Amino acid sequence: MKNIYIHAGLHKTGTSALQLALYQNQNDLLEQGFYYPKIGIPPKYHGHHNIAWQFSRDRRFRPEFGDMNSLLAEIGRAKTNTVILSSEDFESSLLRPHRMQKISSCFLKNQIKVCFVIYLRSQIDYIQSLYFELLKWGYGDEFHAFMRRASMLNRVEYKEWEFIFNYAELRKSLQSIADIEVIFRDYDDLIGKNTVSDFCNVVGIDCQKPSFIENTDKINERLISSSLLKLFIRNRLGALPGSVVGVVDELFVDEFGPLVLSTGAQKRFQRLSEETALDRNKIAIHRQAGVSSGLMIEKVFSFETCGLVLNLMKLNQEPARRKQLIAEWRVWVKLDT
Repeated sequence: MKNIYIHAGLHKTGTSALQLALYQNQNDLLEQGFYYPKIGIPPKYHGHHNIAWQFSRDRRFRPEFGDMNSLLAEIGRAKTNTVILSSEDFESSLLRPHRMQKISSCFLKNQIKVCFVIYLRSQIDYIQSLYFELLKWGYGDEFHAFMRRASMLNRVEYKEWEFIFNYAELRKSLQSIADIEVIFRDYDDLIGKNTVSDFCNVVGIDCQKPSFIENTDKINERLISSSLLKLFIRNRLGALPGSVVGVVDELFVDEFGPLVLSTGAQKRFQRLSEETALDRNKIAIHRQAGVSSGLMIEKVFSFETCGLVLNLMKLNQEPARRKQLIAEWRVWVKLDT
């Protein structure tokens, strides 16, 4: 019987770096007895997202990128006994037992034992990183609404994506799936301080070669504050007028602090972490707890800030008034310590 490790996210836990490392080192993996399939990887990607999209009924699924049947055929031809799949978009199916059972059954019927490897991070970190990532994909809701939805429902849905914030519910859902193994990893306590090294250690890959190590750095870094705000305004307005770019750059002409959750929001998500952790004796501690300065995310990505930018566009001939409004905004968005 063959074994398959399915790296299933979650999002924003170093998934892109891991997929790039696995994709670029397929020959080295073969020499060690691991097979990273080619089928299911869409163009310009390095993970098996098309397989995840097939089961989550994602509109991006394309048969020509490879489906489960063609994947099973490729695995059947492989000379190794251990297979690795990777896609953070499996997250959209993790709370859907019927989908997960279907995935598992497809492999088990072909004599392939299934193990899911899932990385979890502090919900307080996850909510911020996820919001900034979704801005790149057209998300335009205020951060306050996004945060409220996550804390009330313990999940966020956008298009076909489903992002999970209740880790105890996640474990319970996966425990209902017969004949699979699940390995949870703590993103805040990684072996080697990165997902590549940690995952390789979990499945038994020797990743000491430079070709692996060079891919351990983040390849999907957070954009700077001004760029994120431009995306937010573009998504809300449907376009980004050229004059908006200059106004936003003026707001951030001097970087005057990191983007952080307000004190109240941090407390709300700390409670969420305590209530929904896998192990209540080991609750992820938010690394921003000691932050004493910064810009409140809820206020930067808000109706008010968008309105301010539009207003400043009309005040080009009133420099004193513009300066006053910008100064007031900077005071308003400062962290409420």
